[in-house]
Amino acid sequence: MLTQVQFAGQALQLGERDGRCVLLRGETLVVPLAISAPCRFSPDRRGKVRIEPFNRGSRIVLVEHVRPAPRMAGEERPSCIRESQAVREIRGVLEAGTVIPSSSCGHGPTDQKLFVAGFEW
Repeated sequence: MLTQVQFAGQALQLGERDGRCVLLRGETLVVPLAISAPCRFSPDRRGKVRIEPFNRGSRIVLVEHVRPAPRMAGEERPSCIRESQAVREIRGVLEAGTVIPSSSCGHGPTDQKLFVAGFEW
């Protein structure tokens, strides 16, 4: 599970505080998040943390929490609820976006919209 990244000039890792996911530098809280723990960074196609560059000089990572959804009668495959929350670095400041829920078990690449939709641009 991807829980560490070099981002915004810092070595950061994901952790848990009071059942919620947080972004830490060592033991220091950097950004509290609104999604449940455990969580992970969204991977790129090579399995490393995806860092998405976006306009106006920002860079974004996506943090995800995936849990099984209740099975519906007749479903062949398991279903999941994924909560995604992006963290952007813009002009040296880290900021968390809003939580975006989806129904995905998190397999395959993540659409860029999930990286940018949780922010006011």
